[in-house]
Amino acid sequence: MRNNLVTVISPIEGTPAYRAGVKAGDKIIKVDGTVTEDLRDAVKRMRGPKGTRWS
Repeated sequence: MRNNLVTVISPIEGTPAYRAGVKAGDKIIKVDGTVTEDLRDAVKRMRGPKGTRWS
């Protein structure tokens, strides 16, 4: 969290976010249309259900 916003520090090479062009410093303000206010909840929603594979 930086300035109360979920902020990308460094996208992991090979992940869907990396392939989508997410860059260090990008702010994540919504996940699936839901506003992100809490880092833990945002990360949980981005990761998906347990066992979900990257595509």
